[in-house]
Amino acid sequence: MRRLIYPLLVLLVLVALAMMAWPFRNYVVPLKVGIEGNYPPFTKTEADGRVTGFEVDLANAFCSQMLARCELVNTKFDDLIPHLQSGKLDAVMASLTITEKRLKEVDFSDSYYTVPSAWVAPKGSFTSLLPGTLAGKKVAVLKGSPRETWIKTNYPELELISVPKETEVYVELTSRRADLAMSSMLVAKTKFLNLPEGKDFAVVGDGVYIGGGGGVGVAVQKGNSSLRKRYSVAINETIKSGEYKSLANRYFDFNLIDRK
Repeated sequence: MRRLIYPLLVLLVLVALAMMAWPFRNYVVPLKVGIEGNYPPFTKTEADGRVTGFEVDLANAFCSQMLARCELVNTKFDDLIPHLQSGKLDAVMASLTITEKRLKEVDFSDSYYTVPSAWVAPKGSFTSLLPGTLAGKKVAVLKGSPRETWIKTNYPELELISVPKETEVYVELTSRRADLAMSSMLVAKTKFLNLPEGKDFAVVGDGVYIGGGGGVGVAVQKGNSSLRKRYSVAINETIKSGEYKSLANRYFDFNLIDRK
């Protein structure tokens, strides 16, 4: 009987040690996380080669939550998914929107940011944007976008001016051919309102989460459910703890996540 008990105890001890070591395995072999350093304020390559920005801060926060040592690998955007698939990278954090096409190639964590849409109009021109109250008004919007579909559904009284490029909604607005424009909040803040031509305009109301996409997530190899789940837990814990908001406030004056 003793001959059976001793090997069993050794086995149990080894299993216990392995379970204790499991959370720390990526301190021995670091996670290689692909980033792309040319999308400010999410990423920016500095003169000394370092990549900084909101997404870099988040990547480090998620790794801390996972008790992992991470190596951020600056990679050309077009090489990110191929390098992930080949095993050169373990994960990708490069503002990859979760789409049906990409889900055929990689798996994604829960989303870690979603840029809301924004109504933009001349300052003081609108006090309310309630559906049914904008008859006779014209809105500029990107042709074929989820925003265009959303406006058609929720504001049928609005006349659409559909344009081929998102920044062109502001050409329609400044020329006064449109009374309103709708674009991503990020485009509104960084490509128009911060420029001289945008000084007489403002965002009306709060950001609008329209949908039509899955937000931006961490990409992992197809079938790597363990790492995908670890990232999802880390993302949601970072949001719940308030660390996400603290990091985001360094770069943005609007919400980038539609959950708490």
